[in-house]
Amino acid sequence: MPLATIETTQLRKIIREEMRKMVSEMVEEQFRLRMMELRLSLLPTVSDKEQKEIEELYGEPGEDDVAFFEDLRDLRAAKKAEGGKRGIPLEKVKAQLGIA
Repeated sequence: MPLATIETTQLRKIIREEMRKMVSEMVEEQFRLRMMELRLSLLPTVSDKEQKEIEELYGEPGEDDVAFFEDLRDLRAAKKAEGGKRGIPLEKVKAQLGIA
């Protein structure tokens, strides 16, 4: 439908719906970020001595053992590709994100 034939009320309705959608997405993203911050704040700290013991027992993580996500959407996309399962194999995450 050409813009000239759209009535003002229709245009307002379209704009209102788009704004609701955008605000909803922004609130959801902020909620997820705040929940991650809360979870992180509740994790127990590890002393330098404990960290050294852990590294002696299990070794230091290598680059292939750790996945980094630039954005929460990348993580959600990776989880969605795996059916929402925890413990996504790193190789599958890298392949999906296009990381060699």
